[in-house]
Amino acid sequence: MSSHYIIRDEQSPGLLILDPDAVEGTVIPSLLEWAPTVMITQKAINYVHRKNFKIDALYLYEVSPEHVEDLMEYQRPYEIYLTEEKSVVHDTRDFLDAQGVTELNIIGCISSGLCKEVCEHLDDIETTIYCKNAKYFHVKSGHFSKWTVPGHGFFVNQDITVKTEGLNKIDSFHFKSAREGRIQINSDRDFWLGEIIL
Repeated sequence: MSSHYIIRDEQSPGLLILDPDAVEGTVIPSLLEWAPTVMITQKAINYVHRKNFKIDALYLYEVSPEHVEDLMEYQRPYEIYLTEEKSVVHDTRDFLDAQGVTELNIIGCISSGLCKEVCEHLDDIETTIYCKNAKYFHVKSGHFSKWTVPGHGFFVNQDITVKTEGLNKIDSFHFKSAREGRIQINSDRDFWLGEIIL
């Protein structure tokens, strides 16, 4: 384990970096403070090398392990998995289970495909996707409530109808908190919620 990690008792979040360029520069370092299990794809190799933090698993889909052995030698021991780019989330499942991971943060570009993969393969793992200046999570119950400050931004997927409390509607799927206090977003079905990172 790298000295970059601060491991909290009874917490075992994982961090899967699909694409380090998908977020602002401070997001990954702040998540590393909480992530004892780190998995990356080949897109993150150079980032990891520059930032010098320990990984536990590497998912390759366009290059062979021989092409990264020298660059990643200092990381040993770690697991290498050969996969397809579209199958990385699916293929992390066995590793997550073996590590006892119950929460997962994913760094990558948000898309309906990624959300679908998370719902299909990681439904019982509490998963948050970080992209640009927002974090996204699946509201399985259809009900979300949070204490927030005025002007804090939220958005839902466009194909969902929601009822809100404590929010001003910007358009059909963007909202901002009207005041400091508890806000609510409710729907008659599950939905993906985006929240602006302060």
